[in-house]
Amino acid sequence: MTMTYLAYEDRLIPMMEAPDHSRSEIALEAIMASRPETLALCGMTGIGDLQQVASRLAVQEALLDLPDGHTKLWAVLGETPGSIRALTASWPVLPRVSGLIFSPFRLLAEFGLALHRPLNQWPDALRMGRNLTVLMALSLKIRAYECVSSETDLSLAHALAVQDGFNGVVTMRNNA
Repeated sequence: MTMTYLAYEDRLIPMMEAPDHSRSEIALEAIMASRPETLALCGMTGIGDLQQVASRLAVQEALLDLPDGHTKLWAVLGETPGSIRALTASWPVLPRVSGLIFSPFRLLAEFGLALHRPLNQWPDALRMGRNLTVLMALSLKIRAYECVSSETDLSLAHALAVQDGFNGVVTMRNNA
């Protein structure tokens, strides 16, 4: 099974598709077998996706004899219009959510734009989503990261992300 991970410092954070994806339950079971400390949820359409995965995590933790709340969630935002809209809503307290990731690659592709297009050439909606990710993280008192291509100069990308209010950058990596 091919897995996608967020590479963050020296850690790999497993990624899973939103709960409405056909294989999300099987993927969650496979991911939880490795007892990760953090799981990234991508393809979100709204806050309900986070709530649903948080509930599923509680069940998986109980089955694996892990303490409730062992696995934290990072919400990957900017991939769907719904994930950007979710940034404009008031979020309930979700103790599992410990980070927000802004990753615009899917929407850039949907707009037919190059993935390496400079930020000042992004559509306003994506720039707004990026800014709202930082503001939501501040509001929730959690960390925010920007997902960048592994082909970019990571030192420069990190410095620019921190300048704009993020805590740093992450990249995506596939493992078979």
